[in-house]
Amino acid sequence: MRTRECQECGITKDITEFYQGKYHKDRIAIYCKKCCSEMFGLAYEEHDDGQKYLKQEKELNSKRKQKELDREREKLDLKQKQLDEKQEELDFKQEQLDRKQKELDDKQN
Repeated sequence: MRTRECQECGITKDITEFYQGKYHKDRIAIYCKKCCSEMFGLAYEEHDDGQKYLKQEKELNSKRKQKELDREREKLDLKQKQLDEKQEELDFKQEQLDRKQKELDDKQN
């Protein structure tokens, strides 16, 4: 079972929940069918009033970008946490080595 994460809602779904996308290298759209119908349905409803349509499209793009930024921020926070944990582990090991080195130096003197 192949899955993909929808770039709009962020939910991982089976690829049958996505349309075929001819512009994507794996030929699967980046938005799930549900999100596509919501996005393009809204755009279609607002199309009669040109200015409002453009404003809605800008708002949708802005929300999408904000979601992407939030996801990236979460990933970076997780990586930073992992790096901090590694650094603490390395500091602890360095302290142990320093203690052992001091013990050896004391024994030699």
